[in-house]
Amino acid sequence: MKKYLTSNEICEIFGICKMTLSRWEKRHPNGEPFPKPVMGGGLGGGVKRYLSQEVHEWELKHTAK
Repeated sequence: MKKYLTSNEICEIFGICKMTLSRWEKRHPNGEPFPKPVMGGGLGGGVKRYLSQEVHEWELKHTAK
């Protein structure tokens, strides 16, 4: 598993747009916010990256409900 996911990859995985991802970061409809991004992920630039492990754990909780 990759250590980091980009916002584009997150959108592709969940079939959402970036605006929806931004809303999820504030508050997801199931009540649990999406994991916060880390800027650059140690890869340079101001690109949002998400820790794939946190995203996977969030997905498991979200789909379990």
